[in-house]
Amino acid sequence: MFIIFALTALGALCWLLFHLAALALPLVAGISAAMLAHASGAGLLGAGVVGFLVGVVTLSAGQFLFATVRSPTLRVLTAMLFAAPAAVVGFSVVHRIMVAGDSTEVWAVILGVIGAAVTGGVAVTKVSALAPNSPGGAPLPGSEPSGATVGAPSRR
Repeated sequence: MFIIFALTALGALCWLLFHLAALALPLVAGISAAMLAHASGAGLLGAGVVGFLVGVVTLSAGQFLFATVRSPTLRVLTAMLFAAPAAVVGFSVVHRIMVAGDSTEVWAVILGVIGAAVTGGVAVTKVSALAPNSPGGAPLPGSEPSGATVGAPSRR
């Protein structure tokens, strides 16, 4: 019974990691701004408000840039800006799980790198899915019409 619970909890944590991976950059920016505001004397409530606003602005700016920039190079740079912190988080989580499971350091690093690549890729996918497809930007992958319309009769 405990093994089933442990596997379910591990699966839920992995799901949470992948779904929150795209928010690593806004989270780090918000926490950094909150710490700076608190150190400058803003108080706990003021630091929390500043941190929240900086996080929201960071996420909104990233989505806006990803959706409106036409240059593929700038779109990739924006996506990588969000993917880098997520990849660090993915590496850290997988590496710590492997070390806690009494694995060798070589396998912990190898699987940590795989975890970083997967988590970074998920973050790029999530950021591109969060960004609205505006007329100024290039179409996002998977957003092109398939040619089929809902409710249209099929022709054979």
